[in-house]
Amino acid sequence: MIVMRLSAVLLLAALATAQQTSSPKLANLSVPEPKLPVIDRKACPGEGRLVFNLKIQRSEQMFSSFRLKRTASGALKPGRK
Repeated sequence: MIVMRLSAVLLLAALATAQQTSSPKLANLSVPEPKLPVIDRKACPGEGRLVFNLKIQRSEQMFSSFRLKRTASGALKPGRK
């Protein structure tokens, strides 16, 4: 009975140590991890809902996208709602 318990404990210990995986160290990699872009869809107040009685303070350009390959699609003039 003691031999069976001891062998079961040793078997479980061997399985537990075999389950652990070693992760690669970042210092040994030749290529660094890229920085991911962080996009927060709700960062601007009023995004996704209507904001009433908001007046533009200064002239601003409007663009077709936030990416580098974008085109100017219009302009916002000061004093407009």
